Amino acid sequence: MLKYIHRITLPKEVLVMGQINIYDTAIYNITGIKEQMNLITKFLINYRDVRIPSDKMNIILKTKVLTNTPVNLIFSNMILSRKEEIFASLNVPSGIMTPEIITMPHVLIDVLQLKEVSPGMYNTVNSLPEYKDKLILNISHLLKKHNELVVSDMNELQSLFVRAALVRSYYNTDNWLMPALIKYLSESYSMTISANIAGLYSLTYQEQLVVATALTAYFHKMCYNSKDTEFPVSINDCAYLGNRIDIIKRLEHFKEVLGGHTKMDLGRLCDLIVQTGPDRMNTFNLKALYTRCRRLGSDELSSQLAIEYPPYWAHQVILVLSGVKTGLFFAMKKQGKLIPSGAEFIQGLNRANSFIPQL
Repeated sequence: MLKYIHRITLPKEVLVMGQINIYDTAIYNITGIKEQMNLITKFLINYRDVRIPSDKMNIILKTKVLTNTPVNLIFSNMILSRKEEIFASLNVPSGIMTPEIITMPHVLIDVLQLKEVSPGMYNTVNSLPEYKDKLILNISHLLKKHNELVVSDMNELQSLFVRAALVRSYYNTDNWLMPALIKYLSESYSMTISANIAGLYSLTYQEQLVVATALTAYFHKMCYNSKDTEFPVSINDCAYLGNRIDIIKRLEHFKEVLGGHTKMDLGRLCDLIVQTGPDRMNTFNLKALYTRCRRLGSDELSSQLAIEYPPYWAHQVILVLSGVKTGLFFAMKKQGKLIPSGAEFIQGLNRANSFIPQL
């Protein structure tokens, strides 16, 4: 059984310098997902027929839907760009002993990213042509009947593929997405989470902006491979944090608190928020952050992963802009302009050279 976040001991600090491998995220480690990857390898070798043949899957992927949401638009662009070949979809029949994470639709298996964390496992899986450098998705829960390959919810299927595409584009690019897109994502990230924290500790708006600046700094560091001793200059243009001079002063103070560098993991981010916030925030920590944010997204694990992994956060935002009423939907709605300005974000994302063309 996977461990729940509120019942576990958090891992030792691993300071990040930029973009992170999905298998190195705290959630993949502390919930036991990473530990199960060897079981996944054995499963894929022993049950090779669970992969849906490409010709049959392509028919499914070309099924028309009646809606025209951002998820649908992005998915259509992927298919028009012939990116369906990077996916391997599974149809696992009942009665087979299956590793737990195979049955969890919110957990993604990216074969290509295994290369960095387990070369041996990567070489083993890659020796199977049908899984070579693929994004593996189990869609069994979306099939009405095991033998007929009839999908019960095409919108959910397309959503899974869009999330996987975000993950692969993030991995394939050194600096993920253009600044305007990162700015929108970081605003949704920092202002909704800081508002949540502000409500817990009765923060003033200026105190909330300090928290929001720390969250923005972390998010931008996760999207750009900047130097260890610098914050990305793109943060200075985030007007939602206040004027440029105040932003720069906060970032300089953060750097002093961090000991002259800008490397952070989520635990260090929480420490930074405590050290630069009012005394009444001294009880704030990583577990508190996970607890406050676990209902933001479409499910608890995806919500917690989205806090530290930008592609998953982007996916949650796209779901909101597609009308899915998650906790993040209502949090973004309270921020006023975030949802109305989302159409521009989706248009930019669909045209971005660092997204679909990088798959």
